[in-house]
Amino acid sequence: MKLPTLDGRLADYTPISVPLAVRASGPATSRTAFAAAHVVADPLGDNAPGAPAVIDWEHTLGFRRHLWSLGLSVAEAMDTAQRGMGLDWPATRELIRRSSAEARACGGGIAVGAGTDQLAAGNHSLDTVTAAYAEQLALADDAGAQPILMASRALCAAASGPDDYHRVYGSLLEQSARPVILHWLGDMFDPALAGYWGSASLDTAADVVVELITAHATKVDGIKVSLLDAAREVALRNRLPEGVRLYTGDDFNYPGLIKGDADGFSHALLGIFAAIAPAASLALRALDEGDLTSYDEIFGPTVPLARQIFAAPTYYYTGGRGRGARRPGARDRAVPAAARRARDRVVNRFSLNQATTKHWPLENVVAASASAGLEWIGLWREPVQEYGVERAAKLVRDAGLAVSSLCRGGFFTAADGAERRRRLDDNRRAVDEAAALGTEVLVLVGGGLPEGSRDLDGARAMVRDGIAELAPYAGERDVRLAIEPLHPMFCSDRCVVSSLGGALDLAEQFPAEQVGVVVDAYHVWWDADVYRQIARAGARIASYQVGDWVVPLPADVLLGRGMIGDGSIELRRLREACDEAGYDGPVEVEIFNAELWNAPGEDVLRKALERYVLHIA
Repeated sequence: MKLPTLDGRLADYTPISVPLAVRASGPATSRTAFAAAHVVADPLGDNAPGAPAVIDWEHTLGFRRHLWSLGLSVAEAMDTAQRGMGLDWPATRELIRRSSAEARACGGGIAVGAGTDQLAAGNHSLDTVTAAYAEQLALADDAGAQPILMASRALCAAASGPDDYHRVYGSLLEQSARPVILHWLGDMFDPALAGYWGSASLDTAADVVVELITAHATKVDGIKVSLLDAAREVALRNRLPEGVRLYTGDDFNYPGLIKGDADGFSHALLGIFAAIAPAASLALRALDEGDLTSYDEIFGPTVPLARQIFAAPTYYYTGGRGRGARRPGARDRAVPAAARRARDRVVNRFSLNQATTKHWPLENVVAASASAGLEWIGLWREPVQEYGVERAAKLVRDAGLAVSSLCRGGFFTAADGAERRRRLDDNRRAVDEAAALGTEVLVLVGGGLPEGSRDLDGARAMVRDGIAELAPYAGERDVRLAIEPLHPMFCSDRCVVSSLGGALDLAEQFPAEQVGVVVDAYHVWWDADVYRQIARAGARIASYQVGDWVVPLPADVLLGRGMIGDGSIELRRLREACDEAGYDGPVEVEIFNAELWNAPGEDVLRKALERYVLHIA
């Protein structure tokens, strides 16, 4: 087989393990399982953004026959099929008709997405949204397919609260000729669906869903839940009326959710099943036979692939699965454009600095970062010390993450020599901790004026002297000291190094492999000379950190950083300048903000990833 390489070539690839012995199979008897199938674009068609979709019908329908032969049902015209991301309504309508006819000919199961994507962009009334849904429901009925009421961007924009969702869905459920599958798609898959069901609180949204289903239980076959939160899915599953199925859409945690527990199990409506169809077929057959050992052995190796395909930012996943889930004999498709590859490499540089979710326990931060498919995490000394340095190193390593930086050392300025020596000893411990964590970067904040002092030059000399004593010690342990200049408003109490140029003046007195600088957008964006200084820094850039400048500043200015995209900083331009200077390392999101600290950590991480893609990548 040939696979695309990062430089745009196709290279031969030989599988290194024995393929699964897969044979034609009937549907599973213990679970209902849908594979949400992608479409195959015609490689000779235009298919430019905004142009009508041109589909390779031979291979698109051939792949569906492949899924049916393995005993899987097909969930057609879902977001997996680039619905709302390139597949226009006329092509969707034709896809539903052709696939439904093919299902009848093959005896395969099929359900089709009914949404509102025929509506033009912009605001619409609830009546218009309901009518659009009804049109697509009628198409599903005419095609003889079970309808899936997809989450609607138009409804999310039009609804003012839960009552509006009850009104629209209640009307549609009563119209439907067949029991429908509802669809709860989280905003990690589509940011435009944030606040679906009329509330930003997922607990409140779950209450709305249960009330709606209970009121129309005979009209609801089940609900597909795509929140990538196993515990929340199980809690909802246990609240559903008897006879109403929960179809997991959790492409991270599907093996355990489908296997279930003493209280129940989930059925499946999964995009990843299109990519791992042979394994899914075998695993479900093992489950039918009560062979849980084989079930786990078959599904276990598929999870890393699923987490890669659906890695944050999750809403870019659709292209990846189309390339990975080729049916046997399908010809090679075009590889991604160079610009897409370059953007993906930038996205993979995202690192959540622990300070952004200060009150989130270390175990949670690490687990969430790994679940999001991230490669990096930025740590702080105090929570690491509390958890145990060696234990923290193992936690991060076992999660498959690397530490982008450790914050922080420094604070070399003190009025008396004994205190300065004590601080140097603490900095040596910081170097040792960084080495134990496996990071090359220890961030240094120089320190402010000693108490009662106005001697700025003297304080900066203390910083220089401290670095001079510490740098060789760090170099011996393969740790690089990264001088972070802070905004001038922190000069008196936190850091007498107030510009990137000043940080470089210090760093250049030492070997580049021992001492570099941090480009923290929040602290340096205001400087008219910043881009010249970034170019000057070159290989000395050890870290690029981001947070936004928002006004008015709070009383505690330390907590004044805003979420990416909420403020005034040209974050992408600064990132591109660092790239041009030769920096290709992690981009740390480091935001000191009390409101973010009090928000659920998973919500902050999700929003940071979305904003990172929009404003930095």
